[in-house]
Amino acid sequence: MSDELREAAERLASIVPRYSELWKATGAKWTQEDKDLWLCAGAYLAEHPTDDGSELTEGYLKSLGFERDGFSMRLRFSKAYGDDICTFELVVSDVPNLLDSTWEMWATSCELSREGSLLPCEPKSRGELRLLLKSLGVEVKS
Repeated sequence: MSDELREAAERLASIVPRYSELWKATGAKWTQEDKDLWLCAGAYLAEHPTDDGSELTEGYLKSLGFERDGFSMRLRFSKAYGDDICTFELVVSDVPNLLDSTWEMWATSCELSREGSLLPCEPKSRGELRLLLKSLGVEVKS
């Protein structure tokens, strides 16, 4: 369904370049619904890059800042909790087989140290991983 949504959004977003000259020549006006459709299409395209459905690869994880550690890859990030700054690691195991990997998050410093948990979701695509990182408040390289 995301391919269908992307194609629809691209068609809607292309309205302005295709019709702006015609509208100028005829004096036609945009309706509020036209503006809303165009804005929604642009917002969808901005939030959903063309590679959203692409599989995760080791190269892609590295581009986000993940580092190789044996058969795992780790992304370290910090968050402030009151006066304490905690460092976390997002760990994906079994990198050669990313679609069947296990995702874990560990607190590696602060009073939460040595606490870890399996994540309730295991991203299978670049879009899913971007949403996970965004929900964790993690800024990534790309």
